[in-house]
Amino acid sequence: MGQISLTRQELYDQVWSKPVSQLAQEFCISDVGLAKLCRRFDIPRPPRGYWAKLRNGHRVRKAPLPATNRELGEVINLTLAPEYQSRDSDSEIAWESNLVEEIVDIEVRSSLRGAHPLIGETKEQLAAASTGENGLLASKETLALHIVVSRKQLHRALLIMDALLKALDKAGFPIAPGPELTLCDQAIRFGITERLDTQRIQPPDHDLSGNYQFGHSRFNKAYSPSGRLTLYVLDADRQWAAGCHRSWSDAKKQKLEQCLGKFVAGLMKLARRKREYEQAEAERKALEEAAREKREKERQRRAERRQRQQEERDRVDLLLQKAEDWRQSENVRALINAMKQQYSQSGVSVLPDSEEGKWLNWAAAQADRLDPLVESPPSILDEHIPDEPAYRW
Repeated sequence: MGQISLTRQELYDQVWSKPVSQLAQEFCISDVGLAKLCRRFDIPRPPRGYWAKLRNGHRVRKAPLPATNRELGEVINLTLAPEYQSRDSDSEIAWESNLVEEIVDIEVRSSLRGAHPLIGETKEQLAAASTGENGLLASKETLALHIVVSRKQLHRALLIMDALLKALDKAGFPIAPGPELTLCDQAIRFGITERLDTQRIQPPDHDLSGNYQFGHSRFNKAYSPSGRLTLYVLDADRQWAAGCHRSWSDAKKQKLEQCLGKFVAGLMKLARRKREYEQAEAERKALEEAAREKREKERQRRAERRQRQQEERDRVDLLLQKAEDWRQSENVRALINAMKQQYSQSGVSVLPDSEEGKWLNWAAAQADRLDPLVESPPSILDEHIPDEPAYRW
């Protein structure tokens, strides 16, 4: 057995988060020993009815932790039971399995005196419930327990549900209205219902002048309560419940009261299956999310490289265009010098007012426009002339 050291605040949090019987089992002491330990270190405990109110969704108030007594140490050393030393998934399932083995034999009482609080609440809700066409009670409000039976079988259904709730509560499993049971960190909902008997009723003979009715559908069906109760798990039609036993019913050789231990074991199996399924789903979604993020990063990386590649291509195109423009400007200037030399040899005047002089000045301006190293002079080629507007006849 391992040792665990707790401060007063940590032990106070433990006492107000778990029932005394479960906490005492963890610390390898009795309920009375845990109560003495709390009194010794001046730690308040939950009052009577605290856990019932908490399960039923009522607001509860925690007693504050008093100031530390100077004569007592701050650290409390306790022995931790082996099944609580490592509360990973495997050890937790093993611990809950041991508790299930302890409550296999569940005794159903003959009276509802001292019943579970949820039983009393459900009984009051169904007292004013109406009976539907199928003979089962139908309440307009949401019931504290999922019970759908006839009024004749209501008392028996409440007794079975009371025995289940008390056994599960004693084992330390959290129970909420519904009922919703927490096993293996999974919420499992279950209920009890009454099966219906189906009767085929021969309809009266039809008038030959009316509509014809085929023989396979000429019988009417009537439903009535059968008296056979069924315990079943809600939401067990999901994928995680495939291959598991989901309902337990009255049979000719065995009543439902004798199947409660098997029902609890089935709940444990369903909770494990749901837990494994959700863990697998979480891992699958995590892998899908990681793959999606990887694909997104690769897409962004490719887009950035394409953008950089296009920017480099544009720079190269601009460089080549400038080189081509510079080459053409040099060719134009060479042509201008050749024309001047020819005019000089021919004795043609190249004064600014002459036609030849004007052409040489214009050619020099075009060479400057092409040259990327020289500021470009203004030209009509740089002006934007809008198109003619389109008129409608």
